[in-house]
Order: sequence, then structure tokens, then C-alpha cells
Amino acid sequence: MFQAFPLWHPADRSLSAGETGVVGWLRQAIAKHRLGQFDEAARSYRQVLVALPEHHAAKHMLGLLEHQRGNQAEAYELIRQVISAQPSNPDYLCDLGLVLNALGRPAEATDSLRAALTVRPADPRVLKMLGGLLVQQGRHAEAVECYRAALKGEPRNAGIYNDLGSVLATLGETTAAIATLRQALALDPDHPDVHSNLGYALSEAGAVEAAIEHCWEALRLAPTGVAPRFNLGLALYKIGDYSGAARAFEAVLARHPTMLAAMRELGDAFIKLGRVDAAIETYRSATRQDPNDPRVLGSLLFCENYRADGEPKQLVEAARRYGQLVTDPANVKIHRADNDDPNRRLRVGLVSADFRMHAVARFLDGPLAEIDPRQIELFAYANGTRSDAMTERLQRSIPNWRQVSDLTDGQLAEAITNDGIDILIDLSGHSAGHRLGVFARKPAPVAVTWLGYFATTGLPTIDYVLANRWVIPEAEAAHWVETPWYLPDTYLCFSPPMVDVDVGPLPAASNGFITFGSANNLSKLSEVTVRAWSDVLAAVPGSRLILRTAALSDPETADRVRRRFTAFGIAPDRLLLQPAVPDYGEHLARYRDVDIALDSYPYAGGTTTVEALWMGVPVLTLKGDRYSARMGENIMRNLRMPEWIADSLDDYAHRATGFARDIEALATLRLSLRSKLAASPMMDAPAFARNLEAAFRGMWQEWCARAP
Repeated sequence: MFQAFPLWHPADRSLSAGETGVVGWLRQAIAKHRLGQFDEAARSYRQVLVALPEHHAAKHMLGLLEHQRGNQAEAYELIRQVISAQPSNPDYLCDLGLVLNALGRPAEATDSLRAALTVRPADPRVLKMLGGLLVQQGRHAEAVECYRAALKGEPRNAGIYNDLGSVLATLGETTAAIATLRQALALDPDHPDVHSNLGYALSEAGAVEAAIEHCWEALRLAPTGVAPRFNLGLALYKIGDYSGAARAFEAVLARHPTMLAAMRELGDAFIKLGRVDAAIETYRSATRQDPNDPRVLGSLLFCENYRADGEPKQLVEAARRYGQLVTDPANVKIHRADNDDPNRRLRVGLVSADFRMHAVARFLDGPLAEIDPRQIELFAYANGTRSDAMTERLQRSIPNWRQVSDLTDGQLAEAITNDGIDILIDLSGHSAGHRLGVFARKPAPVAVTWLGYFATTGLPTIDYVLANRWVIPEAEAAHWVETPWYLPDTYLCFSPPMVDVDVGPLPAASNGFITFGSANNLSKLSEVTVRAWSDVLAAVPGSRLILRTAALSDPETADRVRRRFTAFGIAPDRLLLQPAVPDYGEHLARYRDVDIALDSYPYAGGTTTVEALWMGVPVLTLKGDRYSARMGENIMRNLRMPEWIADSLDDYAHRATGFARDIEALATLRLSLRSKLAASPMMDAPAFARNLEAAFRGMWQEWCARAP
């Protein structure tokens, strides 16, 4: 805001000898105002106005003071009065804009600042203020233009460079943001906000180590700073230091307990650490701050799937509330049957942030390569920014590739409609990088959810979920907002790994004891899972359990896992806790240390299960009561191995004990499992592709039959 603290406004009339006492009151008011002694300053301003009711400078300054004290209605009335007398005064117009913004009237605030610019068209201070106001309104592109115009008037203003760089980073223009923020740093090397914003931009660009250094420098310069602590948490999360990230977000919330963004990020960090209950409580706290934040509600939905005590009926009702929140009927496109030939070539779009070395991609690679291009033309809408060898493989199968991470939901929905997509497939559900806001707009006649999430999305605009009768029995179709479309045999098809890793001999043959193992993430270690695995270890004397996942690189997290098993009587030396390895070949090779893999409950493994089977390691799973708990059952039934599906917790330990006793049978099974998996529907890509084509054709025919 403008606070020049004038003695009086140039338009005020000259003071007579009898009025000179007013000067003293005004000097005193300005001095107290500068010191933050607002009550005393207000009394002095009011003394001036009693003597001279039309003293514009005093009235203006009192308005500013009331704005600073949060009395926006009074501030508005005072500044409005001085503008009535001097409607073209740019200082008054700017401050009116501040007050209007504080009153929740952003459009009027913007108009007031633009009116000031008509008087001072190139005033850097006005442009900077307008830029800040536009940022608050989410109008970032307009803010960029304001800041660039301001720099023409003040080309060495580090603050304006900082503001511009911050907005560019928000827009995803990280290269320009980093260059701009480095200019700010050259002008003011000890500006903590610049270091903080540069840290964020570098983190977004993938230079995370440099980002962390700048965040720490910002905190050295401003130890109580909230933004650098928050940005530090974001960067630590990216390098897998989830404990450090959680501590950073907790420190932010200690100073700002209602900061919604910090709550969201803290919940995400807790999930990575396997602290599901803490994550749920954090997300629930966030919903109390904003009951209508779709990201929080979506994260809470995702998190609830890890809990064994969650009722499917309650989960679907919560998902319906999410769907109602994000679906605005005014945005939903009505599709007409302009080309309703039920047998024509279909345009099918896939939306995902995971077209890379990721679980979702490993179930897409083989089937998509087998899709008949005469029947289906594939489109990819890639919402991720990372690419690798898997991305290149998928691009060979998908002729129309769109990079969409920088598009808004509205822009992406329009692009999908312009591409003439007939069937649009969500591959994320409520997992990271999803674009459910696009699906809420219904940009294609038919929408399907598949692979990336194992519960209902809650969106009424998504028509189907691809499944089979093992994961969604017909009696449980009511647990879904979407209609289940049943594929024969399996709803997923694993692609052979891109690395060649041989199956090793049974480790128990040389170790003299059984080694159980799991590579599932820690969030899947529910209390039911820990109890079941502890019962197995207790029932098989001398056995060991290998747990391998990224979060176990953190000693604090590893200690927490040991304590959980100790509570069930399992000594820490029976656990081998290992961090995940980034190299996929090495990841698969580590299964050579495992005799029997143990599945989690109620969120069973999918990718981890088929990877274990590929490496000759059988997987013991538990029959569940929902899609996510039945994924292991689906896989083992497709391999014709129902004996590896336990009916209860007691049966789980009983079966594990029986399998562990027969070392010879385990060794024989190990040698045949890979070929058994390869010969099953789980890896029959041509047959699975035909089933997909038939499913899409059936969906399209149904739409044609009922289309307006």
C-alpha cells in the first residue's frame, strides 16, 4: 500500500495561525502510525478531523490505519470519502483497491487499481500492486504482464523480479522463473523470499538438491519464515525424505495451524511413511478448514482404502459426495449422436500421469501394442512431466500423443472434445496426478476408469469401471457409482519386464530357514496385515521377513515398523528392512532372497504380486471384501493356484506353515512359476487386447442405442 505519510495533502487549504495545533496532532499521528501504535495514532488522526473535517490526508491515513487493523468497512468509508473529493488521485484509488480486496470484492479492487493506472500508466508501484492482486485472484498470466511492465520503470527492483519469478514458477515456466529469480538474487543476495522462491522453482525443475540449499539459506536469513519451510518440505518429499518433509510441514503448521496447503502435504508425507491414521486425521483437519477442497477429499478417499475397518458402503457414499462437489452441471458437455455408427473405428483416449516406468504402464505396455488399429485409434493425454524408455515404448503403440500437464481442466476437456474422442479412460482414479476434474466435464460420450485406483471415483460422469467378477462380484455392483464392465478371466495383463533377470534357486535350500517377503508400500501395512504376518512368523520357527520399500531408508520409519511387529511378539532381528532400489533389474533380482511372498490386506498388491511370481516366488494372499482386497485372489485364480488364497487370518497362518514345511515343493514350484504366469491370461496380451476391443465396442454400442 502507499504510505508516504504526508503532513497534509497538497489539495488541503493553507492553515491559519489558529490552526497550527493541527500540524502537531498530524505529526504525532504519523509518528505513532509508523511505530505501529495504532490506537494512539487513530486518536491523533481523529483530533485533526474534529478540527478540520475535510482534511483529506488525515482521513486517508486513518483509512489506511483502519485497513491495517482489519476494520475494512470503516476503512472503505473513509477512503471513499476522500475519493469523492479527489476522484483521480492514484494513491487514493490504489488504497481503495486494497480495501475492496480485503472486503472480498476482487473485481472492484482490480478496477480501482486500473483506474489509478489511467492517471499513472507506467507507475511501477501501481503495476506491482495490481500484479499482486491478480495473483490472489488466480489470474497469473495477467500478473506476469503487470510485473514485466513494472520492471521497465524499475529495472533494478529485486522485489519485482522476485514477484515475477514466483508467478512464472506457479505457471510451470520453470526455466524463465529460475532465470528471473537469479536476476533478483544478483540485485539482493540476502533476500530470503528470493531464495525461497528460487528453491521452489529449482525443485519443480528437478534440481532438488540445489533447491534444498536455497530453502535452507532462506531459513538462515529468516529463521521463522513459513514459505521457505514449506518449500523445503516439498523438496524433501521429492527426494524421498518423507520424515524430513513431514517435520517441515509440521513446523509450518505450528506457526499457521490452519494452512490448508501444509495440511495436504503433511497428509501425503504421512501416507508415504505408512502412518495411515495420522494421514487420515490430517486430511480430516483440512476438511474442517475447507469442507469443499476436492484435493483433500480425494486424498482422504484414497487413504481410507488402506483401512481394514472401512465399510464399503460408507466409502461409496463419501465418493459420491466428492463426485457431487467436482461435477458442475453447467460444465458437463451434452453429446449428440452425430456419428452413431455402432461399428465404426473408435477413438479411445487414455489419461494418466504415469506413462513411464510405473505400475500402470507395466499393465498397458503389452495389451496396447496388440490393439488392432483398424478398430481403435489410440490417443494419450500425458499429465506427467517425466519420460523414460517405457514412455518411448508406449508412444510406439499410441500414435496420437498429447502432453497436457500445463493445461487447465477446461482446456484439456476442450482438447479431448476437439480430438473427437469416443471413449475416454481414466488410469488414475484418486491417485497422484489424476485429472478427475476433466472427467467431471464429460468431454467424451463414454468414460471408463481402469487400473490406477481400486474403488469408485464417485463421479457420475464416469460410466464404467473395467473389472472381472472376482474383484467386483455382481452383488457388490452397488458399491460403485460406475457400472462394472466385466472382462473375461482378468481385468489386467502384465507385460514381460524390459530387463532379463533369471530366477534364482530357493534361498531356504541354502539358508536352512524360510524367508518371507513383501515389497508393498508401508501404507498397506494395516494392523490386520502386521498381525497376520506376525502370526506367520510365530508359526514358522526361525523364519525371517524381508520388507523392501522406499520409506525404509529412513531410520525413524524403520524403527516404527519394528515396534509394530514387536507389539505382536516378533523380535526385531527377524525383520530385514530394506530401502527400495531404483534400478528395476536389481529390484527384481532381490526376489532371489525370498522363498514366499506375503500379500497385504485390505489393500492387496498388484504389481508386486506379479513381479514376485515372475521371479518364481509364490504369493500367499487373503480373500477380501472389496476390489482392493481381492486383487491377489484375481491373480492367483488366473494362475489356477487357489490353494494360495486364505479364507481367514487363522487360515493364512495355517497355509503359510504348510507351504514353509515343504521345501522340496517350493523349490519345484519356483522353477515353474514364470512359465505358469506367462501361459496364463495374466500375460496373454493378444487375447487381452481382443477382450479390451470387445469391451470398448460394447460400451460404444450401448451409447449409440441410447444417445440423443
